[in-house]
Amino acid sequence: MSSQLLTLNEAADRLNVSRRRVEAMVLSGQLPADRHGRQWAIPFEGLQAVKNNRVRFAGRPLSEQTSWKIIRDGLNNKDKFDRDELDLLRRRLRSRAQHIDCYVHPGIVKRIVQDSRGVLGGRLAAIDSGAPFDSRESVDVYISGTDSSSFANDYAVRPSSVRPNLFLHIVDGDALPFEKNHKFTDRFTAWLDLADRDDRAADTLLDQIAGGSMYA
Repeated sequence: MSSQLLTLNEAADRLNVSRRRVEAMVLSGQLPADRHGRQWAIPFEGLQAVKNNRVRFAGRPLSEQTSWKIIRDGLNNKDKFDRDELDLLRRRLRSRAQHIDCYVHPGIVKRIVQDSRGVLGGRLAAIDSGAPFDSRESVDVYISGTDSSSFANDYAVRPSSVRPNLFLHIVDGDALPFEKNHKFTDRFTAWLDLADRDDRAADTLLDQIAGGSMYA
C-alpha cells in the first residue's frame, strides 16, 4: 500500500487498540476506509482525525441536547481554561452531531452555502464573525436529520476521507439549536469544527473569542 494508506493491523498499532476494534470502527463509519478487494485501506489523514477526536475517559457520551446546552454557555462560564481541560471538553462535544466528511462537485459548493436547510459552521462562520481566514473552498454545514437524505440527494453528496470539501454535521431534529433561517453557527461551534480537524486556524479563532487570555 501507499505510504498514505494503512492496513487494519497498522491502524490498530497506531491507535493502540485491537485489529477487531479497528474493523468495528470502519464498519460503523467512525473510521474512514476504502475497500480494495478483500482488504481495507485506511487513509492516514482519517486515522489522524480519529486520534485527534477520541475521548479519553470511560462513561456514556453526552447527548446531543446536553452538548448544545454546553455550547450555548460557550466560554462564558470560566475566565481561564487549562489546555487539557479545553481539549477534553472539545472531544466530549463531538456528540453534538454525527460528523461525515464528504465530497461534492466543486461547482456546487456555492449552491450549498445558499441552501436554507443548512447552517454554516467552521471557517465560514468564523469569517462571518470577523476572523481573518480564507474559506479554502470547503464548507461546514449543520443540518437536521430529517433533511439529510434530501440534501445528500440534491447535491450528489458522497462520503470521502480524501480531500473532503463538505463537512456535514447531522443533528437530530429535536436537538438542532438553530432558529429557522439562521445562517451561521456561533464562534464557539466554529472553533469546535476547526479544532476537530486540527485546523491551524482554530487557535487563532479561540484567542479571538477569549480575548487572548484563555489559558490558565
